[in-house]
Amino acid sequence: NNNIDGQGEGTTATPRNDPDTDVRYYGIFAVDSTGTLSNNVIKGIKHGVGSGLQSGAGIRLTARGAPTPGTSNMTLNANNISDIQKGAIVVTNPYGGTAVHANVTNNTVAGNGPVAYIAQNGIQVSYGSTAVVTGNNVSGYDYSPSTWSAAGILIYQAGATTVSNNNVHDNMEGLLTEATDNMIVSGNAFTNTRDAAIIAWGGSDNGSYTGNT
Repeated sequence: NNNIDGQGEGTTATPRNDPDTDVRYYGIFAVDSTGTLSNNVIKGIKHGVGSGLQSGAGIRLTARGAPTPGTSNMTLNANNISDIQKGAIVVTNPYGGTAVHANVTNNTVAGNGPVAYIAQNGIQVSYGSTAVVTGNNVSGYDYSPSTWSAAGILIYQAGATTVSNNNVHDNMEGLLTEATDNMIVSGNAFTNTRDAAIIAWGGSDNGSYTGNT
C-alpha cells in the first residue's frame, strides 16, 4: 500500500558486479529477501523524459553472490507499475546468488510505447532466477525503431519458469523467451501484438506452450 513516485529524477545509472555498488535507479530494490510486496503504486522511475539509459526498474529482486551467496523468494502481488524507464518488474540473479524466485501475480504493468528512445520490458525473469508469472495485465512495451525487441514478458537465460493466464496486449512482442529450457506457457491472452505473440529462440528447448489465445 505504498505510493512510490520517482518523478523522473534518476541521477545514477551505473551497473556493478554486486548489489551494494549497483547504483541504477529503482523503485524497490530487494536483495536476499523473503516476504511479499503487494498493492503498491510505483511510477516515474526514470531519468527524465526520453532517456535511453539502461536504468530504471519499478521492482528489482535479486541476491548477493560470492563470498556468501544469498537467496531471495518473494511474492510480488497486485502492484500497479507505470512510466518506468527500462523494466517494471525484474527478477534476476546476475551476481551469483544461490537462488532467486518470485511469484509474480495479479500486477498491472504499463509501458510507454511505442517509443523510439529505449526498448522497455514489462516483466523480466533472467540469469538463472525462476518464477511463476500469472494473472498479470501487461501492456505498452513497444520499441518503434524495431532494431531491438521490447517485450511484455521477457524470459532470458532463466531457470524453470511458468507463464500462465496473463492478459498481454498492445506490445511489440508478447512473450519473448531466450536460452531458457522447460518453459510452461499456458492460458495466456495475447492481443494487438505488433510483431509476435510468442517467440522461443536461442536454445529455448523442451517448452510446453498450450491453450494460449
